[in-house]
Amino acid sequence: WRLVIPALFAALSLSGCAYYNGVYNAKHFAKQAEASERAGRTSEAADRWRVAAMHAESVQTRHPHSRWVDDAMLIRARALVHLESWSDAAVVAEQAVRKTRSPEQRAEAWLYLGLANNGLRQPASALTAFDSATGSRRSAMQSEAMMGRGRALMAMGRPRDALADFERSRGDDAGFERTRAALAAGDGLRAAEFADSLALRQPFHEAQWLMLLDSLASASLQARVTGLTDALRVRPDVRAGSRARLLLADGERQLRAGNDAAAAERFREVQRVAGDSLEAGVASVRLTGLDIRAAESLADLRGARRRLSAIGPVSGAAGAHATDLARLLDEADTLLAQTRAPDAFWYLRAELLRDSLRAPGLAAAAFAEMPARFPDSPWTPKGMLAAIALGHPAADSLRALLFARYAASPYALAARGSADAPERYASLEDSLRVVLETAPRVAAPGRAVVEDRDPADRAPRPAPTDAPRPAVTPPRSTTRPSIDP
Repeated sequence: WRLVIPALFAALSLSGCAYYNGVYNAKHFAKQAEASERAGRTSEAADRWRVAAMHAESVQTRHPHSRWVDDAMLIRARALVHLESWSDAAVVAEQAVRKTRSPEQRAEAWLYLGLANNGLRQPASALTAFDSATGSRRSAMQSEAMMGRGRALMAMGRPRDALADFERSRGDDAGFERTRAALAAGDGLRAAEFADSLALRQPFHEAQWLMLLDSLASASLQARVTGLTDALRVRPDVRAGSRARLLLADGERQLRAGNDAAAAERFREVQRVAGDSLEAGVASVRLTGLDIRAAESLADLRGARRRLSAIGPVSGAAGAHATDLARLLDEADTLLAQTRAPDAFWYLRAELLRDSLRAPGLAAAAFAEMPARFPDSPWTPKGMLAAIALGHPAADSLRALLFARYAASPYALAARGSADAPERYASLEDSLRVVLETAPRVAAPGRAVVEDRDPADRAPRPAPTDAPRPAVTPPRSTTRPSIDP
């Protein structure tokens, strides 16, 4: 017995150390994971949560009756929630709800079960769990439970109830959630007030701000969004990269709203703030697109093309936009160089300027040149109508010329509302579509290669016999043009 009893105590001690060390390691990695999250190192945080979950699962599996198993279950449930492994987190949290002995630990388990159910998009079950979690005596846990309740209520379409919970929460994200709830409740003024308060006091969180500013802009609060962007960009805790992304996002919003001047100023600010960054490249692409819109001459287009070529590789939507711009500019040059049916390709190029490159000034000028360049073309009246619709400075003169020289044109007749115009107009448009199939194409972005398809390569489709010589153009619509004679 002198030998057996000390050995037995030693074995029990070693066993106790094993599961205690397992819980200690799980807690250690959980704390490290939280520190990584606060520092914005999400990948590192995920790795540490996985290690924490592994140590906690080991204790739970190997020592299910130990005094530390409740702690292990809670750590594992928390780690799985942070890893967004919602189903596994729900299973472990349910086990903890049933097995934990302390009321405080049970409240914590209810919290994780609610978070897991929110992740599983089961807001009703989440709401029940959060109601139980609010019984915790710890203010931090109560605050997190109120956040979870608010998010569940938002998912259930009850933003006003959610707002009440968010206002009771002191979580880091509570201010952002209050703003979103106020927006969802249709209270834009209150949402803007919440956002103003966030901009002054809340620690900066780039991803949260970018989403929130988009939401405010969608609620027709662009003026407040611009002001908030200005407030954020001067904060000392906003670094150059974040500042550039805030400005770039506001420029994109201004662009979508049609505020070209404001958008251009934002994009120029991005270039000043971020230099050779990816954001500066995107801004350069957008500025080149705006230059093309405002172009007044071929020289302006050539200058834009040179600037576009000088921009380095840009990924994403802006890269696709740059590729499209280059291709369209090449296609415009290709159409301009055509000697076969030059009137048709001139018209098609003007449409490309108007509809694809969004250069209304250049398009209007090209359409208005058709009477001088192609006085006998059947498509000249169509081009004159397009120039008038674009607000060409000589619209009155074009209108007078249209109804004097081209009074018998189906387009002029349709514009006047002539009873016999619709049939002739439709016939002319149909012949236009037939010949369109022979239009040149640019083979690849950045390389103007003409591909003239032989009409013999397609099924024959004869044009109406009474139609004038057709030209190539993609008709915008077969509805009759409207013009005040």
